[in-house]
Amino acid sequence: MRVGFTLPQFGPLAHEAGEIARFARTTPMGERGARLDEALDALEVLWTADPAEYHGRHWTVPATHANLKPVRRPRPPVYLAGFSPAAVDRIARRADGWLPVIAPGARPVDPAKQVAAPMAHIRELAGKHGRDPAELGLVLRVNPAGDRTVEAVADAIVLARDEAGVDNAFVDLMYLATDVAHALELAAGILELTRAR
Repeated sequence: MRVGFTLPQFGPLAHEAGEIARFARTTPMGERGARLDEALDALEVLWTADPAEYHGRHWTVPATHANLKPVRRPRPPVYLAGFSPAAVDRIARRADGWLPVIAPGARPVDPAKQVAAPMAHIRELAGKHGRDPAELGLVLRVNPAGDRTVEAVADAIVLARDEAGVDNAFVDLMYLATDVAHALELAAGILELTRAR
């Protein structure tokens, strides 16, 4: 498992709270993919052009000098989430990787079914789109339910590594941690247990 890298992650859905959730409630499901595609197009321009300018149906960026460019050129890798046929095709067409999710405690963890099989399909589609399937990466998002232990989370990550070849994971501790110090303690425990196996 790798520790300490930044990766822009995007998907058409949202968490339950805040401004993003308001967007999710007010934006028709059939429109979210088009908005995401345009947002990615606008980001590409912001990351690569100076001045940057983008005009689409959903997003507009007026001519802008955005001097804060990514270190990685031409842009950072973009990983996308999603399981629907349209989302999977979008990942295969334009993403650098996929963000599958498992939820230990909320539903059974089956890495072969939830991660390996869909990733094989995404890579197959990428080949059909003229891309090198081997270039697509994967970062597993782990959303443990509030009653999961550090051991149960580590077990799920190790299972995903062993059964689906996952070597990068992001563990969302929002439902487990009571504060920042507790989140750091949980993360250290999960990392230690995962590395030991």
